[in-house]
Amino acid sequence: METDRTTYEKTVRDHLAHMRHMVPIVKREKLSPLAKQQYQILGGDLVQWHNNVADDLLSERAFLGKMKGWDPNPVIFFISTMPGLLASQEIIGDENERFVWGLPKDFKLLEDRDEENIFHVEYVSLFKKPRSKADLAELENSHPLATGESYYIHAVESVMGPLFVRGIKHLWKWDGKKLQLLEEGWRTWVS
Repeated sequence: METDRTTYEKTVRDHLAHMRHMVPIVKREKLSPLAKQQYQILGGDLVQWHNNVADDLLSERAFLGKMKGWDPNPVIFFISTMPGLLASQEIIGDENERFVWGLPKDFKLLEDRDEENIFHVEYVSLFKKPRSKADLAELENSHPLATGESYYIHAVESVMGPLFVRGIKHLWKWDGKKLQLLEEGWRTWVS
């Protein structure tokens, strides 16, 4: 990548502003009952990561980054679904110089990719449904659901650089009214 951090950050912010013009962040009262509960969980997770995890990971990155040429003050990409974007907007606010946030698709469409994480790090926190047949079979065996219930996975990942990733998945169920945690730390990984 032939650029500097300031240029890269401006490109990212301009791209995300364009994406939010195309798909604005919804108002809290417009969220579905499921999305409102996800909003609370994702917001709490963002606060916990920011207050208890980010500084340690960023310090470790700064130490390792001296050898790799990583910027010592990277832009933090918060990647989430719409409930998470609403939470980040309310918690972080638009004035924070260090954070940007968007949907996974927003970052995939970013033309100037920082594949080596020289100028940015990523914090991913979002809910998704399990997709693989193997995961579903395991879940049905270990955490059977009642009629009308469904599984949701809260995927959390800190990407500080290539081969410098920490991740965890928490297992939840939705019964149509309430999200309930079934298993904290259902899956974890470190690289």
